[in-house]
Amino acid sequence: MNAHSRIFIFDWDDTIIPSIELEYAHNMSNEFRQLSNLLKTIFMMALRYSKHIYILTNAETGWVYRSTNEYIPDFRSFLDHDRITIMERKSKKEFLSDYDEQNQSRGRYLYNKTYHQFKIDTLQKIITNDPLISEVIGFGDQDSDRLALKSILKVKSDIVIKTMKMYECPTIEKLIDEWILIRDSFKDLCDDNQKLDIMVK
Repeated sequence: MNAHSRIFIFDWDDTIIPSIELEYAHNMSNEFRQLSNLLKTIFMMALRYSKHIYILTNAETGWVYRSTNEYIPDFRSFLDHDRITIMERKSKKEFLSDYDEQNQSRGRYLYNKTYHQFKIDTLQKIITNDPLISEVIGFGDQDSDRLALKSILKVKSDIVIKTMKMYECPTIEKLIDEWILIRDSFKDLCDDNQKLDIMVK
C-alpha cells in the first residue's frame, strides 16, 4: 500500500495514556518518560508511513491536551503537527446546550447513546470525505474500537482495515511492553497488504 493512501487511528485512554495509573503518576516519572519516548517513535513512524493520523477519543473536549501536558509533556509537540488531527466527543455540557429545558432528559439520553456511535460516525465521515484512502490501521483497547473501524466497510467495502486490539485497563508497564512490540513490528504491519485483526499481547 502507498503511504499516501493510508491513515492511522489512535484511541487515547488506555491506548496512549494508562488511565488507571494517572493518580500514581507522580511516583512513576521514569515510566511516563519512557512511554513518551516510545510514543514519539511510534508517531514518527506513523507519519512516515501515512498521509494522516487521527486521534479519535470519547474523552471530552480538551482532555487529550490536558493529559499530555500533565503526564507526557515531551509528546506535546506532536499534537500540533499539521498531519495529526484530534477528534474528541463534545462534553455533556456542550451537548446539552443544544436542548432547551423541556428537552434536557432527551438530550441526556442521546448523549449517552452517542458514546458508542461517535467513533463510528466520525470514521465513516473521514472515509467518505477522502475517497483516496485505501487502508486504515487502528489502535484501541476496546472491542468497540475494533467494531468502529470495521464499520468503515459499510461506506467503502474494498478498503483494507487493520485493527490492533490492545490490553484493556493496562498498567503503564503493560502499555510500554505493548508499544515496544508494536514499534518492533511497525514496518511489517504497514508492508502487509492483507486485512488484519490482531490482539496485541
